[in-house]
Amino acid sequence: MTHLYTRGSEYALRALQEMAVEPDRRWTVADICEHVAIPEQFTRKVLQSLVRSGILTSIRGPGGGYSFAIPPETISLSSVIVSVESGPRFDLCILGYEHCSDLDPCPLHYFWAPIKNSALAMLKERTVADLAKEPRRRKQ
Repeated sequence: MTHLYTRGSEYALRALQEMAVEPDRRWTVADICEHVAIPEQFTRKVLQSLVRSGILTSIRGPGGGYSFAIPPETISLSSVIVSVESGPRFDLCILGYEHCSDLDPCPLHYFWAPIKNSALAMLKERTVADLAKEPRRRKQ
């Protein structure tokens, strides 16, 4: 199945969820990874993508770390995914066909389109601050 986002986006959303619980704190990569059980090396790359897109700021050295560049309540989940994915993946065909549209649909196009559109609307409406209000769980 074609996914709306990759593991990188999953890690970014989980890291930002943790950070949004204490949005004024400066977070080290080790702190984030310990709290949400994600791999440190890959998380560094994901966080740098969020810095480049203006969602986070980073300070190097002792006392450094990552913090929000803009308020978590202004950061849509879709903007996080677009930042990490280096562009949208939302128009992919569920069967993986290169060309799939209303004019040239795959066999599942008309079934998948409303589901995909609903998911995309949710990702545009929900923010990182919303994630912090939900129960946090470690991924098993």
